Amino acid sequence: MNEADKSIIRNLVGEFSQSQLDYLQENIEFHLHQDISLFVPLFNACEYAISENHSHPSYSFIYSLKINGYLIVEGKKIESLRKDNVAIAAFSPGIEHQEVTENGFSNYIAIFVKEDFFNTILKTYKGIDSIHLPGVFFPADETLLHLLKLFMTEINETAETNNTYAETLNKLIVLQIIKNIFNVDTHLAISDNQTKIDRAILFMNKELENQIKVETIAHEVGLSTSHFTKLFKEAMKKTPIEYLTILRVEKAKKIMKISNKNLSEIAFECGFSSPSYFTKCFVSIAKQQPGEYRKKFVK
Repeated sequence: MNEADKSIIRNLVGEFSQSQLDYLQENIEFHLHQDISLFVPLFNACEYAISENHSHPSYSFIYSLKINGYLIVEGKKIESLRKDNVAIAAFSPGIEHQEVTENGFSNYIAIFVKEDFFNTILKTYKGIDSIHLPGVFFPADETLLHLLKLFMTEINETAETNNTYAETLNKLIVLQIIKNIFNVDTHLAISDNQTKIDRAILFMNKELENQIKVETIAHEVGLSTSHFTKLFKEAMKKTPIEYLTILRVEKAKKIMKISNKNLSEIAFECGFSSPSYFTKCFVSIAKQQPGEYRKKFVK
């Protein structure tokens, strides 16, 4: 594990010993980003989670898939909603808690969200100025699980810190968590336009290999083409087509890192109309030829 990854864990999870780090790498699946990171126990309960009276510097959420135990939160026993229910246990930074296992370890995804990142998104909601999360369980939904799986896939495929798709997923994950906790819809957010833009980026990424038009994207988020284009450019400082091209180049970079496909195949797989247009866009955005970029990953 490199120092950058250790720094992310330290900032989100807290200080750790070398033995805890060794245990983490052997027994926990983890997906790291500076704003959100996910940890999934694979074989045994997490040593950090079962330690007494521990807390985290970030907001933390336990997406429980199967409960085999309970939580102790600030000295009190907290039960899940039901043993067979999908639920989230939510903790504000600094809340002391401990996982207690019974009949094997629990199956869950631990979600850690940087405090200021979470608070920035929370403030976009009307009537929700602050929040205290003392480890109470809330119902979860399949939409959040789907977003978490997309996040895992995206983080695994790229190590680039300026990954626009991952950043969009981060915001959508937090919005969905807030929706689950407060039982509110995202249309109550002051920045509903930003939510539509995030949904548009998610749709763009899903349809990258297809020749999608701005009209199609606008229809997907319930806006007219002209209104959507205006909102998108105001928020992202780029037109939808310019942004779509950036996403396509990012996808091409990922493919070049992990495959031996020729540039023509990559161009069409990423939605470019021709290899020559792909090269032109790649040079404009990456400031180098596709072949030069690929050489960095050839062993």
